[in-house]
Amino acid sequence: MAGQQTPLRVFIATPNGLGGRGGIDRMNDMLIDVMSASPEMNVVVERLVTRGNGNIVFAPLVLALALVRLWRAARQRKVDVLHICLSLKGSAYRKVIIASFARYCGVPYVVHLHGGGFEYFWLTVGARLRRAVDRMFVESEKIVVLGRYWVDVLAGWLPQSRGKIEVFPNATYSSTSENEPASDRRVRLTFLGELGRRKGTPQLTQALGHLTDRSDWTATIAGNGDVAETRASAWRLGIADRISIPGWLDSDATAQSCTAVTFWCCRHSSKTFR
Repeated sequence: MAGQQTPLRVFIATPNGLGGRGGIDRMNDMLIDVMSASPEMNVVVERLVTRGNGNIVFAPLVLALALVRLWRAARQRKVDVLHICLSLKGSAYRKVIIASFARYCGVPYVVHLHGGGFEYFWLTVGARLRRAVDRMFVESEKIVVLGRYWVDVLAGWLPQSRGKIEVFPNATYSSTSENEPASDRRVRLTFLGELGRRKGTPQLTQALGHLTDRSDWTATIAGNGDVAETRASAWRLGIADRISIPGWLDSDATAQSCTAVTFWCCRHSSKTFR
């Protein structure tokens, strides 16, 4: 159409791609859905899968293919900006490589820090990786973090980055239906997120274990991570008959679970898309 502005072409570096089992992939799925449904934003987004769903031994191949795809898009001028979703451990190693390659290709990038505990990981890595991570942040166009705490962490270590840090809390879709009251009048609790120490699920199950003398509640603890360990803990605490631990739930199952919730304890729901 005459006069129509050229859309902004964005690659989002995401671990497993569409429907991936993890908070970053789910967050990116929501971001892409919202942007795709908002033509006035004039943004075209593509996923750049960096790890893959398969065995970890194939991850280097997936990363190599992502670099080739980024290089081709840069040469053909089909990418304007790269959105790098960063966590700790393997994610940090991969994203350092991707950021370095983006600089080589002349593609500006944004770093979106997702990983809880990243500050401790940052302090314990070797000097070479630490310098590479520092450079990734410093040479980015913007740094997106989940809260004010991370602004202080990054600005404290890298003062020159303060002016480029933006806070964008994690989000979830707005509810499309009203919560349904329980026919048995019991309180229903739901946790959605990675199961394990990093997200506090051992403390949650321990707390529920103190409610064995009450019959007015049920709970769902869903997500990837330490599923078997969480189930074993529920059995040891004598509450396995009142806690459902289904593992990872896809988007439809998550929406159904949240429709029938009296209290939603979710580590990834501090903001909703409107």
